[in-house]
Amino acid sequence: MTKYERTIMEFNKYYILYANKLAKAKTKAEKIIIFKDLYQFAKNFSEFLGPSYANYKTYIYMRKIIMTLEDTYLSNYFITNTLPNYPLNNYLLTYRTNEYILHNIIFRTRCYLHKEIDINESFNNLDLTNYCEKSCDYILNICQKMNIKATKIKINPGFSNEYQIYYGCGFHYFAVVEFHNHKYLLDPTYSQFFLLKRSIIDRIGIINLSGCDAGIFMYMQKRRKEIADKILKDGFILLDEDVLKHYLDGFAISYRNGLYYENTLDYSYTTNYTPQDYINFLKGLDSQITHEKISYLGYQRKPSKIVKR
Repeated sequence: MTKYERTIMEFNKYYILYANKLAKAKTKAEKIIIFKDLYQFAKNFSEFLGPSYANYKTYIYMRKIIMTLEDTYLSNYFITNTLPNYPLNNYLLTYRTNEYILHNIIFRTRCYLHKEIDINESFNNLDLTNYCEKSCDYILNICQKMNIKATKIKINPGFSNEYQIYYGCGFHYFAVVEFHNHKYLLDPTYSQFFLLKRSIIDRIGIINLSGCDAGIFMYMQKRRKEIADKILKDGFILLDEDVLKHYLDGFAISYRNGLYYENTLDYSYTTNYTPQDYINFLKGLDSQITHEKISYLGYQRKPSKIVKR
């Protein structure tokens, strides 16, 4: 038996243990406690295994097992109670105002997503992961027919296309619509970042597993939460520097791994980036990686010490 096979056999013992515990758990709170324990076990196991480059196959297997358990037992939970304004009550809106036009665009986009993913499931329960680009393309198509200027904008992890801190995955698209001398940020798939399965803070620090999504960090500050709830409900928000800063802060913080917190001891879950910094990031003129160590961003590649949060 190889070292890899022995390690997998050892890990599988604990996998079965946690799977059995989760199967018996009756409440969300019970499941969260079990997952916190599982995440801690994975970190302790990493102390035994060492850095990812020496045990890459094992860490990939561990990630697959953890994500399978998350998908099985946490997939139906969100960390937000803010529901999308869907179906849209058109009669509450004044025809041809900015609000009417934007609600109409988002309503049509949500109808498209609902049919595309699962029309038989409640829209509020849908996991919109991996539908951001499709939704933005749909918005651009609507806006073109309405003669409204619209732009699709890509957020690369770490705001860098050169350094792919999640191996080419983890990017996100939103749209900016301009009309009547105003700009609006549209993000109809924003709820994907508020799934419980990627929002338990103890998830941060596991090798080759992404930490938490932007949603949990948006809910850590009053102004960020206000902005998040507006986008979650209506799918759009009037875009200014304040909104851009807070919206993108959630993503920037989500890219930090356990080594960032271990070495900086910064648990404020904030950034010092300005709106102009983020504009430069989105234009490819700068990136988060030039301001923070690349080893602190994206997939963690070596074990960190157990840290308090």
